[in-house]
Amino acid sequence: MAPEILKRTNNTKIRTDGIEAKGLDENYNLIVDRSPKINYLANSTPELILKKIYEKSEEPLKSVYKDILDKF
Repeated sequence: MAPEILKRTNNTKIRTDGIEAKGLDENYNLIVDRSPKINYLANSTPELILKKIYEKSEEPLKSVYKDILDKF
C-alpha cells in the first residue's frame, strides 16, 4: 500500500515506515518482525504466499507461479 500512497503525494517528503515480514511458516502463518523500520517498503503478504506456493509446486504450475512472482 505504501507505494500507492507515495505516488499520490506529489513528491511531498513523507516518511513511510514498515514492518518486515520474514516469510511464512509451514502452516502458512506470517512470520513478522513487528519493530517498525524507517522509510522501509516491505514485501506484500500475497507475494510471500506466492513464493511459498511456488516452492512447493511442480511443473507446469510452477512456471505459472514464477510468471506471477516476476510481476512483483
